[in-house]
Amino acid sequence: MGRQIIAVVAGVIAAGVVVYLMEMLSHGIFPPPASMDPMDPQSIKAHLDQLPAGAFLLVLLGWGLGSFTGGFTAAKIAGTRTLRAAVIVGVIQMLGGILNMTLIPHPLWMVVAGLLIFVPMAWVGGKIAGSPAG
Repeated sequence: MGRQIIAVVAGVIAAGVVVYLMEMLSHGIFPPPASMDPMDPQSIKAHLDQLPAGAFLLVLLGWGLGSFTGGFTAAKIAGTRTLRAAVIVGVIQMLGGILNMTLIPHPLWMVVAGLLIFVPMAWVGGKIAGSPAG
């Protein structure tokens, strides 16, 4: 049981690092204007309304890679019930994504894609980590 908890925590941390790095890459390629106030929802919405789809795709890629990495990490550490640990990481990532999408307005297509990407990618990561060649 303790190993499973450590596996999930490590997976969530690994996923978070990957998501953070991908979001920083997106911010580097599509920087917010200096006039944007990150504490003002209207200012954020105005900026997001101007972003090209590529900026959102980078974030989606980050969510997918993060979930994959988190699921892979959790499965490698878990020892037993590897897919369970991986899927738990995916669910936690999805809950974080829902919170993010609730606090920051996202295009509808990104909300739908985001909800569909977290758990399956964590499962794939867990499946690959748990395979004999993984």
